[in-house]
Amino acid sequence: RNYDAIAELAHKLASPVKYMNVTGVYNTIKELEHYAKKGKEPTVIEEKVAQLHHKIEALNKELEALLKEKFE
Repeated sequence: RNYDAIAELAHKLASPVKYMNVTGVYNTIKELEHYAKKGKEPTVIEEKVAQLHHKIEALNKELEALLKEKFE
């Protein structure tokens, strides 16, 4: 596994998410970045990826609902 790439991608994702003020997603991204930089806890890294995936899916559903409400 390439933990350096995971850490780099998490780092790049953190800034726009912070700008959007989505604190829960941002915190998960920073935790993922932290653990990926260490590269020593693959189970935790996998858990953080799964958490991030779940949170992004939930956020996407919320955004879709807002857009539908606003533009229909």
